[in-house]
Amino acid sequence: MLKESEVPVLIMSAGISSILETVLRKETLFSSNVQLISNELVFNEEGGLEDILPPIIHPFSKNERALGLNQPYFLEISKRRNGILLGDCIGDSHMADGMPNPGEILKIGFLDTEVESRLDLFMTHFDIVLCNNQPWKLVLDILSQIGNDKTHQ
Repeated sequence: MLKESEVPVLIMSAGISSILETVLRKETLFSSNVQLISNELVFNEEGGLEDILPPIIHPFSKNERALGLNQPYFLEISKRRNGILLGDCIGDSHMADGMPNPGEILKIGFLDTEVESRLDLFMTHFDIVLCNNQPWKLVLDILSQIGNDKTHQ
């Protein structure tokens, strides 16, 4: 739905890029509008892990300022003012920091552990907080509306 409407999707993860890309391709979700920024592993000839290519992505480096705005993806989206940010830790709420010309950023947080003690903190960092592995219906409904209306840029 977002591909047909040419809505760019950025997946910024502290995970391993080859694993994430494999899952996205298997689910036919990796397309020309999707940019994946995550940790890339380097293996030696024997298959052993040799290195992690910089920059190392972790919860507190997942923002455009830390990763550099000169990357092609960031130059491409610099004309867009609005975005949706999804995250499952407080550090994720800052992923749009450094975005040029930010307009409205809808921040949706996922809180699945220690809900009672962490809910107030999450509510200060995210506009919407979905708790206890709630279904993605709300997120999918929002994305569907965006995918159907090209004026949401």
